[in-house]
Amino acid sequence: MNKEYSLSGTKIIMRRLFKYDIDKIVDTYKEYNKLFYNPITHSFVTNILLYGEIWGAFYNEKLIGCNYFFPLHCDFFKSTNTYSSLTDFITESENYMYMGYVALNENYYNAKLFNFAQNKKPDFDTMYKSFLNIVQIQAFRQGYKYILHSIPLKMTNNISVLFENDYILLKLRGLDKLIVHYIFVKAVCPQINLYKIDDNTKEIRICLENTKEISKYLENGYCGVKLESDFNSKNIIIKKLI
Repeated sequence: MNKEYSLSGTKIIMRRLFKYDIDKIVDTYKEYNKLFYNPITHSFVTNILLYGEIWGAFYNEKLIGCNYFFPLHCDFFKSTNTYSSLTDFITESENYMYMGYVALNENYYNAKLFNFAQNKKPDFDTMYKSFLNIVQIQAFRQGYKYILHSIPLKMTNNISVLFENDYILLKLRGLDKLIVHYIFVKAVCPQINLYKIDDNTKEIRICLENTKEISKYLENGYCGVKLESDFNSKNIIIKKLI
């Protein structure tokens, strides 16, 4: 199954990956070695392929990006500390598709390896949206009500892409090895949504770097809905959940 996307004037093929791609997948996620803990090992990828799907972004048949997703309540994930941390605030986990890390192969940044059209590299945000679209389609087809997505705080390029695709920031929590993650959620069908915003409450603006203050609100019935920039900083817009 292939899907074509034109990203910044560059044709990218989004393709589902399989067991024979494991070495390439793990290699693409090497950038996450910058963290204290990188969960993307050969055994982890094998389990994902058993229970979910992994998709890759290809340019000229070279893998330049990856994303994976699987049912939150699947057997292998239930045994992990991440699952326990997530279900601390998530009920009815059988209704959620879990979207994991999005990665770009570090070689992607080496322009000599990839002869991009008009010397343009694919835009990261647009590629991220392509992965979001794939997860949305697959979650809908498989009958899931929500998509849960986590991103390590230190590996975040731009969370605006999530807000632009109707995700809300639900929590800011330490998951495996207490690595702090942004945790986003989206209703697959807006008509069925536990996470409704109370538009009658005043917006709260908090500097994105003030993670303690953001976390305090998220733990007390609020969520992040937008990222705005001013001359000095980026601010997250917080609203109360109903």
